[in-house]
Amino acid sequence: MNLDKIDYAILTALQENARMPNAQLAERVGLSPSACSRRLDALEADGVIHGYHAQLSNRVLGHPVTVIVHISLSSQSEKHLAEFETAVQACPNVQMCYLMSGEHDFILLVVARDLADFERIHKQSLSAMPHVVRMHSSFALRNVIDNTGRGISPDLSVDGVGAQGVGARGVGTHGIGANGVGAPKNYRLQKPAERDPQKLAIQIFGK
Repeated sequence: MNLDKIDYAILTALQENARMPNAQLAERVGLSPSACSRRLDALEADGVIHGYHAQLSNRVLGHPVTVIVHISLSSQSEKHLAEFETAVQACPNVQMCYLMSGEHDFILLVVARDLADFERIHKQSLSAMPHVVRMHSSFALRNVIDNTGRGISPDLSVDGVGAQGVGARGVGTHGIGANGVGAPKNYRLQKPAERDPQKLAIQIFGK
């Protein structure tokens, strides 16, 4: 789907206030209410907007402890992955779960009331999940950014995926091609043997 600046203006407004009435949204983006409604329907139908949710505070609801848990399974067979994924969906304290490449098979975001509560979750739920052979837990000290309820800012894509769409120039001001992703026009991709970290950093920042 090719999005233009009006689509991005709608997305930006709804991320600020998803309960904004259509008439107010239309006035903000410079459309008639009927045209704005059609745009919104298209964004929903194409999956750009896939839901409207209330963003809750785990801290206020009594679960201020956030833990990132890395999990490794005994194998990555389809059967083992499916059985683990079924089990992890039944744990209410797991708020996010990603299947990963690399050293660990899954990364979980777990919330708890306190350390004792996480110990309970660890023993009764996480350790009991099928095919788990290793876990590593890291406690979050504080939240710096949380855009999980908002998605990527539309402003980051206006130049690359806007009125011009995604085409030969790719994504970003300078596209994905000979000049790289969003790199200065005079940036030249080097062969691995030619790369010097300090020189590469200077080239990337265009100095």
